[in-house]
Amino acid sequence: MSGRGKTIVRGLGGVLLAVLVLSFGVAGAREFRGISLIPTPEALPEGVRRSAQFMPIDPVLVERAVRAVAKAWNTGQLDPLLGDRFENKSRLFDTIMEVVPRDAVLRVLSIQGVSTLDQYEQTREEGAVRVSTVSVIVLTQIEFSDPQTGFQRLDGTNEWTFRVTERLGGG
Repeated sequence: MSGRGKTIVRGLGGVLLAVLVLSFGVAGAREFRGISLIPTPEALPEGVRRSAQFMPIDPVLVERAVRAVAKAWNTGQLDPLLGDRFENKSRLFDTIMEVVPRDAVLRVLSIQGVSTLDQYEQTREEGAVRVSTVSVIVLTQIEFSDPQTGFQRLDGTNEWTFRVTERLGGG
């Protein structure tokens, strides 16, 4: 961790996994409506200052976060990783339960295009932290067995958004 202390990565709302569910042809008439949000910095919490220049996020942290989301999706433990701002969180879980085959496995094929969208520093009880909003393009593959068509492999390109919180200073 190179002296930065503990790092916390948590998923945000937005387009995180809804695209995964939409990639299933078995969804039929059920679908999420597409929204193209214009990315803008969110309102800052009180007592923070926006970074004058974005500090790069360690790509290893981003890769760990992506792999953690894929593992959580595969084990049904996705809820704790989705942020409070995730749009239609309960609808996503309902769709996963009703539409996604039980044997479906999500594989991460590639992680590309890591971009820092926003970054600020804040003093908290545990010390100073840097909070970054990071976007990443994830190439995925979902595999499952369909009773009518047999083994299926669906590729997808998804944009996932994460909030990365890093402690500043020593330990």
